[in-house]
Amino acid sequence: MASQVSSKARAPAYITAHTHDVASNTITTTHGGHIPLSMEQNNSALTLLSHLSAYSLAGCLMEHFVVFHSWQLTTSPDELQRLQTPTGMRTLYIYVIPKMITTLLACYLAWTTNQTWLKWCVACLTVSWVSSFTVQIPLQRRIQQTGDSKALVTLVWTDWVRVGSMLGHCGIVFWGCHSLG
Repeated sequence: MASQVSSKARAPAYITAHTHDVASNTITTTHGGHIPLSMEQNNSALTLLSHLSAYSLAGCLMEHFVVFHSWQLTTSPDELQRLQTPTGMRTLYIYVIPKMITTLLACYLAWTTNQTWLKWCVACLTVSWVSSFTVQIPLQRRIQQTGDSKALVTLVWTDWVRVGSMLGHCGIVFWGCHSLG
């Protein structure tokens, strides 16, 4: 009867287990069942994720502290409506599309690797997207249609959920990338 020793060697994230059969001196490697990335590809993807995450956080902070607060300087509903529409469209290209790419990359890495911290990154991004679609976007549409300054105040306060989740995401990404060495 051959004895088997299981070890968790530092290996690419897609490898889930090594089994060493001591009697025959063979090592069996079990893969996670998904497309493996080489260590170099994995490092490049994590580097890209960290850069995209930092960019997305910067976009989130810019939208919160600059865009939304500049809208509060308007003096009439018409002025608020005129200001909201073009800045809202610019935000789509400058912030939302890169954040979508960040989310897709984080999901891909969470699915193809065995890193728990990446799943937490995806969870933070999910909170941010849910907040965007259920609270921020409807409020921005109301502001665009009516120039409602009370909706703007609500938008600024409820946006803290999104800011907090993006800060959490970015912090986890930087911690996770640092912990991998």
